[in-house]
Amino acid sequence: MKNREITLNEISEILHLELIGNECIINGLNLCNKNSIYNSVISYITSIKLIRYLRENTKIKAVILTQEIYDQMKDEFTHLSFFVSDKPEVKFYDLHTYLFDSMTFYDSFKFERTMGTNCLIHESADIEDGVIIGNNVVICRNAVVKKGAIIGDGSYIGCGSIIGSEGFQLIHDQNGRNRLVQHAGGCRLEKNVFIGDNTTVCNSLFENTTVIGENTKIDNLVHIAHNCSIGENCVLTAGVILSGSTIIGDNVWVAPNSTISNRVIVENNSFIGIGSVVLRKVKEGTRIFGNPAKEI
Repeated sequence: MKNREITLNEISEILHLELIGNECIINGLNLCNKNSIYNSVISYITSIKLIRYLRENTKIKAVILTQEIYDQMKDEFTHLSFFVSDKPEVKFYDLHTYLFDSMTFYDSFKFERTMGTNCLIHESADIEDGVIIGNNVVICRNAVVKKGAIIGDGSYIGCGSIIGSEGFQLIHDQNGRNRLVQHAGGCRLEKNVFIGDNTTVCNSLFENTTVIGENTKIDNLVHIAHNCSIGENCVLTAGVILSGSTIIGDNVWVAPNSTISNRVIVENNSFIGIGSVVLRKVKEGTRIFGNPAKEI
């Protein structure tokens, strides 16, 4: 198996599932509603409602799904290849785990850490190999920067913060037991990002990076989950929680102890009031507050 290349016939052997459709090379795994940086992706669906994403996402070439869903969509999606399983999600993450453990499909970040000029790194900070640090970066006492992290010029990482933490993705295995899923991606801080004390930024799950945009300032005790994307010049104050795959635009202010649910989009120039629970998309320039958060 090459880096970022596996055939559908190889996947068939790994999962012990019959390939229905044409052979092709897969170079990415991702959820059906996520845009991949790769052009040939395998995904899965567990509900007929998700078919609309397959219509929109032209990068998906193969899908793991149930027999019932396959029977309903096979005539429309003749360009796709399929694997039929009673447990599509479990099989998808079985494949992800296999590829992660093989250390040949996903990036392994096996290189010596690199550091720019004029950096101030406390002696107690733990900087792993596989990390790229720009110029004029400050990393404070007991901070941890894990492999796959990229720290932009002029950024600041406070005491006890973790950049590149293992994200928290759970599935129920075939026995109904909770199973943690390994994260294969990294995280990236653009230029002049400020991270306060005891804040966590998690790695992305399958590919690419969790991103914090240029000149964004993040307070103490903030949690940024896997696959999040935060734009430029944002402010996240103390105690904010971003659930997985949250997208924050530019110039957004999130007040203390607010939580944004997974996959929610907050558009540019929005304001989220103190202690809010955000469950739905926030349109550009909107001010919201409450639980659940509503426009004010």
